[in-house]
Amino acid sequence: MEVFFSQLANGLSTGALYALLALALVFIFRSTDIVNFAQGEMATFGTYLGWSLSRPLSLSWIPLLGIDRHINVISWNPQIFGASLSLGTPNEGVTRMGYIVVFIVTVAISFAIGAFIERFIIRPSEGKNLLNAVIVTLGLFILFNSLSLYRYGPTPQVYPSPVKAATAVDFGIFKMSQQALFSFCVGVVLMLLVYWFFQRTKLGLGMRAAALNPRASELMGINTGRMLTLGWALAAAIGCVAGMMVAPQVAGISPSLMLTILLYAFAAAVLGGLDSALGAVIGGLAVGIGQAMVVQYVGSQWSDLIAFGLIIAVLMVKPTGLFGSPVLEKV
Repeated sequence: MEVFFSQLANGLSTGALYALLALALVFIFRSTDIVNFAQGEMATFGTYLGWSLSRPLSLSWIPLLGIDRHINVISWNPQIFGASLSLGTPNEGVTRMGYIVVFIVTVAISFAIGAFIERFIIRPSEGKNLLNAVIVTLGLFILFNSLSLYRYGPTPQVYPSPVKAATAVDFGIFKMSQQALFSFCVGVVLMLLVYWFFQRTKLGLGMRAAALNPRASELMGINTGRMLTLGWALAAAIGCVAGMMVAPQVAGISPSLMLTILLYAFAAAVLGGLDSALGAVIGGLAVGIGQAMVVQYVGSQWSDLIAFGLIIAVLMVKPTGLFGSPVLEKV
């Protein structure tokens, strides 16, 4: 029984990451009817940016200041009146305060990158052949993959974590690694924030309206162009969070970090319905739990076959996904 609950916990943790990336895919699809095939590579590039920010930063190139030393942001341990503000310990090799700073700055940069892509790359292709937009996202896939490979190389880089990944948390009936628990908590909190944003804020309601009916939204005074830009920016930021949660759990960051994760996230989005945020969350959790159970009780070699086979079976019965809206056409 302990093995079952342990696998269930691992599946929930992995499924939360699939759900985050699936949410990013759904945001863009609902607003532009485009599946962003570059979502995983954008997340990988954002994770690399976070890794760069966590490295020692040399200030020796500023001649007027004459500073010839390095500042390691990830181990930043600020003090006020002699009291430490760090939430970590020196033995961890990384302070949680430094991690939080890097996390926030990386998400902000990814947000800006997503907004830039929509405004200057995606928008010029809107209203034209849908195939053109698909080719643009495939071009972005190659662009970000090449940038990651050119700038950081093929050698995997270790991404820092604010928790001890090897240490397990004992819940009595099962155990769960601190990193998996941390990823699951971040995923749940972010999904709740997304739900609150779209259900309780004026900006979120405006984005939903612009996605459902752009023409009527413009007549109501909603700037649909701004909503589309915000949608791409949020998708890039959420994807970056997923990348930063995945990176500490693998052997290291590489240009292909999110490729497999994107496949499962895409499967989760299709399973739940490409136009349903709730479906993306449930689909991600379902794929994560199903994958964990198949690996434990059937065999790792069958995980992909069974997972995608079940998804195909569901789509044969309900082509729009479990929570997708049926497409209505006037005749």
